[in-house]
Order: sequence, then C-alpha cells, then structure tokens
Amino acid sequence: MERAFRRPKSAARRVAVVVVGVLVVGIAAFGVLIALIDSDAVAARVKDAVLPKLSERIGREVTLDEAHARLFPRPRVTLEHLVVHGLPTEPALVETERAEVDLRLWPLIRSFGHEVRVDAVSVVRPELNLVRKKDGSWNFEGLASAPPSERDVRIARIDVTGGQVRIVDRSAAAGEATVALRQIDLRMRNVGFGRKLSVVGTGAFASEAQNLRVELKTSPVRRGEWPELQGTLALEGAQLTRLGGVIPAKLAEVVTGGQLGLKLEVATKDGRYALEGDGRADAVRLRGEPARAGFHVKTVVEPARAGTSTLEFSRLYVQGPGLNLAGSAHASLAPRAVQFSLQGALLDLDQLLGALPHQTSQAPRAALLPAKVREQLENLAVRGRLKIDRVVDGRVTLEHLDAEAVLHDGVLSFEAASADLYGGRVDASGTTAQLTPAVPRWNLRARLQQLDVERAMAAVSGAAPLQGRVDAALDLRGEGADWATIRRALTGTGTIALRDGVLTTADLGAQIGPAVTEALRLLSQPKAAATVDRTEGGTRLENLTASFRVRDGWMELSEPLVFTSPFGGARLSGRIGLDQRLALRGDVVLSKSFIPQGPFTIPVTIGGTLKKPALTGIDAKAASRMAGRQVEEQVERQAREKAGEFLRRLGGGR
Repeated sequence: MERAFRRPKSAARRVAVVVVGVLVVGIAAFGVLIALIDSDAVAARVKDAVLPKLSERIGREVTLDEAHARLFPRPRVTLEHLVVHGLPTEPALVETERAEVDLRLWPLIRSFGHEVRVDAVSVVRPELNLVRKKDGSWNFEGLASAPPSERDVRIARIDVTGGQVRIVDRSAAAGEATVALRQIDLRMRNVGFGRKLSVVGTGAFASEAQNLRVELKTSPVRRGEWPELQGTLALEGAQLTRLGGVIPAKLAEVVTGGQLGLKLEVATKDGRYALEGDGRADAVRLRGEPARAGFHVKTVVEPARAGTSTLEFSRLYVQGPGLNLAGSAHASLAPRAVQFSLQGALLDLDQLLGALPHQTSQAPRAALLPAKVREQLENLAVRGRLKIDRVVDGRVTLEHLDAEAVLHDGVLSFEAASADLYGGRVDASGTTAQLTPAVPRWNLRARLQQLDVERAMAAVSGAAPLQGRVDAALDLRGEGADWATIRRALTGTGTIALRDGVLTTADLGAQIGPAVTEALRLLSQPKAAATVDRTEGGTRLENLTASFRVRDGWMELSEPLVFTSPFGGARLSGRIGLDQRLALRGDVVLSKSFIPQGPFTIPVTIGGTLKKPALTGIDAKAASRMAGRQVEEQVERQAREKAGEFLRRLGGGR
C-alpha cells in the first residue's frame, strides 16, 4: 500500500521536472536566439519604422547611423549618432555621439510593456544648438509635443558627459553672435513620477575649464504639479572677453579683460521659486583701465508663469574709467518694465554707449543705439531717477544733474531735469527724445540762466567769438547726436538776453569809423574825424536782446536784435547762421561820446561770420548826407531852444 501511494507523487515530480526542463531549455533557446539577433536587422527596423513615425510626430527629421539591442545578460539599447535635424540652412537641433539605455527585463515583461524600469541612461557628447533667427523666432519653435504616455517610466540614473549647448543669435545688430556652454557633465538620479529627483551638473561657461556648478533637489514629482526646488548655482571666472554674444558689440570692443562671478541660492516659497544671491565683475579692463561692478539680485519665479518674473537689484555699483555709479533697480518681464535709481560722481556717456577705443575719425555719430536695441525699446517701459555730480557727452559737460526720466513706446521724456552747465544753470524739464529711429529725433525745451556763452560756443562748435552771460528760453526740434547732423535739421523758437557781452573777433566801431570819418571830412569837420579814429579792439555788446526762429540752418530774427556799445547802439534785423554766418541789416546810432557832433544814425549791412564780421553796407557819401541833415536838424533845434529861452526872458520868466 505504501509503495502504491508513492507512485503518483514520483510521477508528478517527474512531470514537473520535465516541464521545468522544457521551460529552461525554451528560455535558454529564446535567450540564445535574442542574443544572436543581427544588429543590422535591429537598425533597419528602427530606421524603417520607428524613426519615420518619430520624425512625423515632432516635425523634424530624426536619423541615426546604427542601433544595437540585446536582452542578456542585461537588456540594453545602443544608438549611434542620433540626430534631430534643424530647418534648412540651420545646424542640427540635437546631435549625440552615442546613447545607451539599460532596461530591467522582468518589469517590462510582467506589465506587458506598460512598466518601464531603466537602470541607466548614458549620453555621450550630446550637442544642443539653439538658433535665434533674424526675425527673432527660435529654431525649436513649431516642434510638436509628444502625447502623454500611459507607461510608468522610472529611470534610476541619467549620465551626460561632454555635452555642449550653443546659442546662436542671428538677430544681433552686429551680425551673428554665439554663446556656448561646453564640457557639460550632468548626473541625474531618481527620474520619474513619485520620486525625489536630484541633479548635479558642471560645465564651462566663457572659460576653458569647468566653472559652472548646479545642484538641485526636488520634492516627489507628481503629475500636473510643480515640485519644490532647493539648491545652489555658482559661476566663477567667466571671461568677459568671451561673451561677445551677450554684451553689446561696441562694449565688447572696449572690454579687454575681466571675470564674472555669480552665486545664487534656490528655494521654494509659497509654490514659487526664489533665487537670491550676489554677482560681481572683477579685474575688468575698460580701454586698458581697471574697473569693477557688483550687485545683489533677488528674483521670484512662478513656475506656471515664468514670463511674469521680476528681478530686484540692490547694492548695485559700477566703478571704472568714466563711470562711478551706485543704486538699485527693479525689472519685470511681463510687462517689460524697469525702474531704477542711480547716483554717483561721474557718468561718461561716450563710455556707456560703447564708443570705440582710440577713435580718431571725427565722423558724425548719428546712430546712437544699435538696431536691435531700438526695436526692443518699443516694448519696454522705464522710469528712473539720476543724481550725478558730472555727466560728459562729447564736448558737453553737465554738473550736479538731477533728473527724472520716463521711457515709453521708445520715447524718452524728462519730467524733471536740471543741471549746472557752462557756469550757469539749465532746466530741461519737458524735453523729449524719440530713440527708435536710426537717427534719434528730439524736442529740447530749456531755460538757461547765466550761461557762459564763450564756454558753450567753444564746446559745441569749437570757436568762441562771443563772451558774456546768457539768459534764454528755447523750444527747439532736431535730430541726431552730433552738431553736424543737428545743424541741418534744427527748427524752433527762442529768446535770448546777453549781459556783459563782447564780440571778440571785430571792432565794429573801428569798421564804422572810416566811413564816418569820410562823412565828417566832407562836412569839413576834421577834429571830429580824429576822435572817431581812436578806437579799441573788440566790440562790447551791452544789454543785447533778441527773439528768433530757427529753420534751414539759420536763426531768423523775429524781433530786432538790439544792443548798446561804446560807439552808441544798434537795432538790427535779418538772420544769423547756425554755422556763424551773418546776414544783418539795420541802423547804428553813434553817440556823442563817440562823435562830438552826434548822435548820428547810419544804415548798415553786416555780413561775414561771427569769427570775422564785415560791415558791407556803409556809403560814405550817404553817411555824409545823413550826417549833414542831422547836423542841420541839430542846429535848427538848438536855435529853437535859444529863441524860446530869449522869449521866456522877455516875458520875465526864467
């Protein structure tokens, strides 16, 4: 009986052994079969079926050279030279030398392909090319996003070695500009939903060696949610001379050295990402001279609305040749707006605008700002306050500038602006400048008090034929940023009053003297003529006043120019050229101190220039006749006065 009961169990065991043996042999055979799969067949399958579908899905051609697959001892897929091509005439969007993916077999089989567990992804020397085209669009725009996958994908680690990100800006004003982040090594752990992701990355930015380090950790990643972030970002020793694609082209020519550093702490507050830290630029060389800058920055990014982020700059300073400023600033991305407050000892606009070093040409600087900057100004709003001890722009120097300015739709408006200028004071509140045209257009509204006209003329035109102090009110419109351009298009109105004035280039009395001398000789009065001949150099212009309108390169006198001088006075009409030409006419009154038989009135025409004025309209005979008539009138007046006195005495009067 006992033996009979044992037979079925033994038979069942043998059956089980046979089944297991068959399974083992089957699995082994299957493994051998898979292991012997021809890699060329795998590559053909991927190229013929997978890549065309992927290319159609994302809207870019995807190619690779070779694909290899194996299941044992560990499932692995290897892709050689995978390329996501760019648009015509553009570099590849993504290109990798090799990518390897190590999979776990059992979760894939158990879930019938829905559960993908990846042990490791290794990407060797990937290259990402981001191109900004001339119209401002990017080469990745238009890429179709892949539909959400139902597979549960988890990746234990991703390693990237020798990567590179290149940013090419073809919309830059100075042509194509390129910035690259090279030698990228990236280590990512625990990639997948429900896991805490950690990222450590290093790279070389504007440097031969790796100088950028990023460390980030997240809370468990959930579908449809933004995880919390915590970590640091540090940059050290980025060479400013390598940042030609980041800083303006002209400024890049001025910067001959220096290193940029930045350290930021990353945290999550109330569902928003906060970045805060310090930046600095050390050992900077501007035109060979040392300079430095620094700031403290704070920004808060709302993940779902990153385009609305704001930036807060404090402890901002810039020190160098022509620059000594400090202050703070606030910037927002949407809408694009900037508010700032700057104060300091010096601002040299030639340096700020990136004037070329060692420039010897005197060609007009018409285009004040690069084309790309002008385009951006149309969508930028700026409000700021400036308090600067000294501002220099070419030959113009302002002292103790205090201004509040607003930039809107490309128009710069000074709500308040006052400064010391050439020994006097200027108030330019209400002045505007349209900065978007290649040649800026502006409307100058200025009130001048006690301006030293000699210093002003020497600075603007290089010559100073006048001396004195000027009070003026100006409403002028023009374009350009240099005198040669301004002079051609200047229009407007103004009034002027000159005190203690001197025309240093000519003695109008000496020029009038010979004509008057001849006239008096014709009247047989040589003694008076001898008095006229004794004159001094230069012409004093006392209490000169005028109103004028500017157009076609001339100041046209809307009211006569009136002044007094040692020889008498003058009342002149006509116009004065912005290039200092003279076209004046009127009357000169010679005083008794100049002509004992005076006063005499003589018609004159004044031509030449302020540097060399010339009286071209005096006729000696006409002057003689006028002088003769005035002498006769004087004799008759004296006779009438004496006759009246005689009659008063006859009447007993005094």
